[in-house]
Amino acid sequence: MSPTPTPPAPRPTGSRPTAPPGGGGLNVTIDPRKLLLQYWPWLAASFIVGVVLSVGTYYALLRFAPLYDGDVWFEFSSPLTAADQEETAVSREGGEAEIERFIGTQLQIMRSDNILMEVVNTRPVREDTRWIQQFIRHGQVDLVEASKELGRISSAALLPESNIVRLRVQANHARDAAVLANAVREIYLTNLRNTNRISSSDMLEALNRRRNAMQDERRILEDRKQRLFTTGLETLDDRFNYYAQQIDSLLPVLINTQYALDLSRERLERWEEQLQNPSGPTYPEEVRSAVDQNPIIQDLKRRISGLEAALMSARESYGPRHRQVREIQKQINGNSAQLEVERQRQLTNSFEQQIEMLNNTIRSYETTEAETLASLDEARRSLADVNRLREDYMRLDSDANQLAKEARALQARIDERQAINERASSSRVKLLAAARVPERPSFPKLVVVVPAVTLLTVALVAGLILLREILEQRVRSPSDVQFIPRIRVLGLVPDISEDPSRPPSIERAVSERPTGVIAECVRQIRTEMIKQIGRRDHTTLLVISGMPETGGTAVISNIAESFAAIERRVLIIDGNLRRPRMHEIMGVPEAPGLSEVLSGARPLSEVIQRTESPNLDVLTAGSVDAKGYERLTTEIMGKALAEAREKYDIVLIDVAPAIVSSDAIMLASRCDATMLVVRAFSEKRGLVARIRTQLEETKAEFIGVVVNGVRSNAGGYFRRNFRATHEYSNNGVLDPNGRGSDRRRRLGLDAEEPSKEAYAHRNGEPESNGKPDKSE
Repeated sequence: MSPTPTPPAPRPTGSRPTAPPGGGGLNVTIDPRKLLLQYWPWLAASFIVGVVLSVGTYYALLRFAPLYDGDVWFEFSSPLTAADQEETAVSREGGEAEIERFIGTQLQIMRSDNILMEVVNTRPVREDTRWIQQFIRHGQVDLVEASKELGRISSAALLPESNIVRLRVQANHARDAAVLANAVREIYLTNLRNTNRISSSDMLEALNRRRNAMQDERRILEDRKQRLFTTGLETLDDRFNYYAQQIDSLLPVLINTQYALDLSRERLERWEEQLQNPSGPTYPEEVRSAVDQNPIIQDLKRRISGLEAALMSARESYGPRHRQVREIQKQINGNSAQLEVERQRQLTNSFEQQIEMLNNTIRSYETTEAETLASLDEARRSLADVNRLREDYMRLDSDANQLAKEARALQARIDERQAINERASSSRVKLLAAARVPERPSFPKLVVVVPAVTLLTVALVAGLILLREILEQRVRSPSDVQFIPRIRVLGLVPDISEDPSRPPSIERAVSERPTGVIAECVRQIRTEMIKQIGRRDHTTLLVISGMPETGGTAVISNIAESFAAIERRVLIIDGNLRRPRMHEIMGVPEAPGLSEVLSGARPLSEVIQRTESPNLDVLTAGSVDAKGYERLTTEIMGKALAEAREKYDIVLIDVAPAIVSSDAIMLASRCDATMLVVRAFSEKRGLVARIRTQLEETKAEFIGVVVNGVRSNAGGYFRRNFRATHEYSNNGVLDPNGRGSDRRRRLGLDAEEPSKEAYAHRNGEPESNGKPDKSE
């Protein structure tokens, strides 16, 4: 009877981080050191090209587009010297800000359209410069275009931390630069002198009008102050103090009244609760004391005391059962009952009187509180009215004082302006140096052009490299896979050319070169796989390739060899019924195999074949027919996997690439776990993300990705790591021809490859006895 198929282990139910669909995009991390190691020849070549190009650019610019600077220097000063300010008592406050504004204005005037238009129309510019020739149209100078060009080639700037201004004009000829700069200087100074004469008189007139307006406004404020004063302002302070004292005296009264009122209400509430008590009220002690002093109660108590004395005498004389004793006892009981009734009546009356008195007291306190609050509100309103009048007066007084202050400052400015106008030497712009014909060009400069062009060339090449890296969508190394959401990298397998041990074939690298780099990388993948599949006790693992030629079959064969080396019972199932290769790799016949099992022609136990590696069996594809693909997802396949689970520790299943068929996705639901193999520089990140999504929708757990065919040209880290791994494992390694290294010969070590048993012993792995263990 066939064993009952074991259902695949349930998928983990933990929440997964959400990610945008596709998983590809431009989600890439740039490693500068990696790029530098990979593209340093490009950058070095771009540097050399940049140096040559920059030198050529410098001499080309010097020949065809040189620039010469014509500089004119001005010094700007305050309206008056320090001595003048002392004589006229003008404050220095705001002097620096004023001169900054003045210089900024003059810088704009120097390059204004009016100034430039006059400059290009002067005789020196029209007759002594070659610059003007480019603007002559039909024998006439185009003044508009010439002035625009002059504005473009001219500039004016203030030197830092000084009042010195530099006017600069740039031209392609040295003499033109000097002539144009001096022409701008002459027109500007002439315009400045004319403007000063006109503006001085206009400014004085404006200042006088403003001063008169201030004086009129101040007189109006003084009149309002006088009218407010005559309405009784002299008593405002007394009234303010009176209402303030009244408020101070009312507040304690209000507080005491409210406190007493709260106590009385609390006592009344407590007494009323006692009256409503179903078991009878509990009277206050003061009520009980007052009732006990009532004459009726005192008389009854004295009568009972007399009877009790007579009772004691009668008992002594006649005994306790005498008729007279019983008569006296009856009188005592009657008087006691009368005492209790009278006492309760007196307590009730007295308690009700106390409650009524307390109600009267509360009403009295409430009346006092209301009257006090009304008086307090009235006093506060009166105080606010008085305070508002005082504030009005103080505001008027402040406004008047401010106007007086502004009027004095304005008068000082008028006096200062008059002093400036009266002095002939009050010019604020002084010419320090006229423009001279420059001896050397200002552009180009060798020390600027060469570094700039070189840096630009290198930056352009670096930008192209960076753009190439960003747009690159292929998986080139494990780091590219790590940034795809919800994917774990199990490890990498280097390209066979990167392994210094030079294995004859990639498919048998672990068995043929057990101390090689590929074998070590496969052992690292095996360790990670053991952790992942051991967490949920998985046995059947479907290994999927993204595209053809990815190397998934080679990865399976090496992983199987690695598991078998640690005495795990391993079965390889060649489920790639389209292009089966596992029988070639393991050196066994192709048939019978999986096709015979799926067709029901042969049982599983008869078609499993032993390999030369202990603990490693293989189920080949068998005689492939047209209907074999559909049978991969049938119940027969599930039973075969269940039977394999019972006999082997791990079952590795090869299948056709996911991009060319749907066999992998359909078969994944019958396996415990799935693993994806991608080849560096082959699959794109988008494809990996899509396959991951499809696998996650199956019942099998997706444990991660193995990157195959990793080459050192992906950055430079791998080559050193591969070499270090190999040297460490081989004490100096095999040379590329497979012979022992000099170091091994010096140490007297054998250059031949160690056997599998010796290698397993060296690495602490149990030796294989050549027979698979079928026990659980």
